[in-house]
Amino acid sequence: MTNLWKPDLDQGDSPLYMAITDALARDIASGHLPAETRLPTHRELADEMKVAVGTVTRAYAEAEKRGLIYSLGRAGTFVGSARSGGLRLVNAYEQLSDLIDLTRYRLAVSEDPDLLTTFRKLSRRSANQSLLQYTPPGGLRHHRKAGAAWIARLGREVAPHSVVLTAGAQNALNIVLSMIARRGDWVVAESHTYPSLPALAELHGLNLIAVDCDDEGPLPDAFEAICRQKKPRSLFTNPTLNNPTSITVSEARRRQIASIAARHEVLIIEDAVNHALPSDPPPLFCSIAPEITFLIASLSKVLAAGLRVCYMVGPSHTTARLQELVHTSVHIVSPICLEIAAMWISDGTAERTLALRRNECRTRYEIAMEVLGERKLITSCEAYSGWLELPPPWTAKEFVLEAFARGVKLSPAESFAVEKKKAGNAVRICLGGNTSRESLRQGLLIIRDILDKPSQLESPRV
Repeated sequence: MTNLWKPDLDQGDSPLYMAITDALARDIASGHLPAETRLPTHRELADEMKVAVGTVTRAYAEAEKRGLIYSLGRAGTFVGSARSGGLRLVNAYEQLSDLIDLTRYRLAVSEDPDLLTTFRKLSRRSANQSLLQYTPPGGLRHHRKAGAAWIARLGREVAPHSVVLTAGAQNALNIVLSMIARRGDWVVAESHTYPSLPALAELHGLNLIAVDCDDEGPLPDAFEAICRQKKPRSLFTNPTLNNPTSITVSEARRRQIASIAARHEVLIIEDAVNHALPSDPPPLFCSIAPEITFLIASLSKVLAAGLRVCYMVGPSHTTARLQELVHTSVHIVSPICLEIAAMWISDGTAERTLALRRNECRTRYEIAMEVLGERKLITSCEAYSGWLELPPPWTAKEFVLEAFARGVKLSPAESFAVEKKKAGNAVRICLGGNTSRESLRQGLLIIRDILDKPSQLESPRV
């Protein structure tokens, strides 16, 4: 049994798993946990702390995402180290500012709307003080009207009274799950999915199961088999420029999946966060099967993450209950943020911002294609990221470690996998974030060098 490390917690208002991660970071930074230290297994630490194994699993996953530790499967989990091939993850906090960070899933802030111009417009309005007050249940009508206009922009005509205002996509997803699912229910998701979904499923006591996918999306036969065997309550899907794989589910596949879901009484939760980016996307699931679909249309990735504004539409009979749950979870969504979103949608700022984002996506796509060429990068000229399938002898974890050692931060497939054992051998490369075009090019050149010269590295295999 490992000589157990036990965290000294400073929890405050943080979730327990995050407090464990923070304690781990402090002990690594102070030298209390030297490089190459083997950490307790998930079970050992859970038993020592008398907490659920899942809590430790989440803590270790967060620590690995921060670049503090790495896992070598059955060999164990270790504090980042140095080996003869170059610097590893020693004292990661001191190195982060020098990294080319290709983990941030959005484009550069230079493409964001001009907030100063927006504030000037707001300052000329006579009713601004009302934005500091509580709004009626369901929010202000012109905010819901803006939401309806945005959803129409995505391809679905809805009445303003059916739009539910939420504080971002995660708030919306949390609300939907709390309404439609009961503890022990099964939720189906694409094999690689929105990273917060597993945490929300754990919060609600739900079981996640992955449906196998191809380059058109979830496989109908695989979904049908899950429906028969597990009788799931819902399917969560991010079907347009999926985060992380960048795959867009074809219209034919959407209709097949919707038909199977309707036949088995499975509700569809559609995350349309990227649906505004393509110039000609397939129809929304909520257009194909509105009676069983909850649409989550966040502005975070396409307009501004800091707004925390999302428009949600469910089957008509669910609207009132969804609004009640918004009131329960956040009371109201910030009227100031909703007002800014409504202004941008009505005055053309949203459309201009989308055009800038698309242009920047194309430019960065061209850089990626020029540098990486035919190296199995799955992406699109309208996508924020690419999914890089790795050749032998690399594993995703070792590739991420090698890239980190050379100054590039990437996300391994495991970070997005519903079933970790089936994560696959790939990494997500974000083409944006706050990284300049030149930094992106430099990061991609480093990735290309690692791919093309594995024999020069010291034993990258696990």
